[in-house]
Amino acid sequence: MRICPHCQQPYKPGSKTQTWCKPCNNQRAKEFRRNNPEIVKEYSRKVDAKLRLEVFTHYGKGILACVCCGEDTWEFLALDHMNNDGASQRREHGTGLRYFYWLKRNGWPEGLQILCYNCNCAKAYYGICPHQRDKEYT
Repeated sequence: MRICPHCQQPYKPGSKTQTWCKPCNNQRAKEFRRNNPEIVKEYSRKVDAKLRLEVFTHYGKGILACVCCGEDTWEFLALDHMNNDGASQRREHGTGLRYFYWLKRNGWPEGLQILCYNCNCAKAYYGICPHQRDKEYT
């Protein structure tokens, strides 16, 4: 047992480096986030970008590019459900980063690929991307 330097209450540390009790540490973290929104925002951006890059690298099999047209500007890339079951998965697991965390926690389930936003929207609205349709006619 240790004594919290802030509230003077005894507590059982969760790690060797924990110096404050959990309630005081949570309060301190909350104050830090409130007083330093720009630092927290920048940290969140970095963590989010790292996760997004990890997801796209995995599903792109190491290649950060659209599998249809080859677009490689990563800001334009999107995750595509190959079986067109994205709506049911969004309802079940959430969207955006929440879904990315779910993918990582669940061992990278199959059935996803990387498309650029244009190819992904065309596939969703018209059933086929114009790039693929044009290949069928040649």
